Amino acid sequence: MIVLALLRKYWLHLVIAGLLGAAAYGIYNHGKSVERAVWQIKWSDRDTADARAQAEAERSARTEEQRRAEAMAGVQRDATQAIEKLRGDADSANAATGRLRDELAKLQARLGGTGNGAGTAISSASATRAAMVLSDLYGSCQTRLNELSQAFDRGRVAALACEASFDGLKSRAGK
Repeated sequence: MIVLALLRKYWLHLVIAGLLGAAAYGIYNHGKSVERAVWQIKWSDRDTADARAQAEAERSARTEEQRRAEAMAGVQRDATQAIEKLRGDADSANAATGRLRDELAKLQARLGGTGNGAGTAISSASATRAAMVLSDLYGSCQTRLNELSQAFDRGRVAALACEASFDGLKSRAGK
């Protein structure tokens, strides 16, 4: 009973206190949702900036990859052209070697067919043998020289292509 009596006497105060409490909780809750909205906007802005930065980085990486691929294709094309030129030069050298061998064979035949006397036949035979030895020696030396020349030329072209590739990769990385 005492509680009812007190409630009747202070009911207005209790209602006002309840309304004030509800208003304080509403204000607190409103402030909290405003703060969340502000942070949500900040996070959205940050996410948008991150997405833009990532797209720009991918675009830049693609551009760099294309540049490197084009540089490598150019180096490959130049190396292929240089090798083809070297092959042509080697073919020309081999043809010249063949012509010289033919000339040496003709010289051998001519030296082998000259001479009427016994002394001349002996000197002719030794001249023929000497010419044949020199011809064979020259032929083997020229063949080996051509092989070495082709190997060194291929190595030089490969080294230049490698250097050009490295310079193409290095030029962008240093910037």
